[in-house]
Amino acid sequence: MGRVSKHEKFNYTTTQGGSYDLVFRNEFDAFSLIVWYSVTLPSRNLSLFMEVPFNETRFIAVELDKGQMVSGSFSVSGGYRYDDIHFFIRGMTCTQSVAFSFTLVNRGFSDGSALITLWSKGQGLWSNRYFVRAGEQMYVNETVSLTDCDKHLFNLVVSDQKKG
Repeated sequence: MGRVSKHEKFNYTTTQGGSYDLVFRNEFDAFSLIVWYSVTLPSRNLSLFMEVPFNETRFIAVELDKGQMVSGSFSVSGGYRYDDIHFFIRGMTCTQSVAFSFTLVNRGFSDGSALITLWSKGQGLWSNRYFVRAGEQMYVNETVSLTDCDKHLFNLVVSDQKKG
C-alpha cells in the first residue's frame, strides 16, 4: 500500500501459505503515532492499538494458508505534522534448495540422450535433457529452488530416452 494518511481499509488474499506481517512504519512524522487497528482473520478478530515511534516499525504477525484472506482497517493519530504511516503486508514465505546427483550410463552402441525429471506430490518440479556418448557415463549434480515450506518426498525419473 505504501504511505497512508489517517485511515485505511485493506483486503489481502494469500497466494501461498505461510507467515505474514502487517507492517506499520513511522517514517513521516518526528512524533510517535498511535495506530488503532481492527483485523479480521479466518480464525479470529483482533482490535487493539499500538504506539509507533518515529523511524520505528511495528508489526502484527499472522499465519495464513494459501487462498485465505486477511482484511481490516486502521486509523492513525498523534502526529505533529502528519498522521501518515507506511503500511504494507509482508509474506514471510519460504524457499528451500534441493540438491541431488545421479549418474547416467549409456551401455549401448549409439549416442543418446535422457530426459530426467524431479517429481514431488504428482508434479514435475524440474527437468533437463542430458546427452551421453555410446559406452560412456556422466555424473550430474543439480540444485533446484522451491518456493514453499512444505516437506517433500522426491522421485527422480528418466522420463524419456532417445538415440542419436
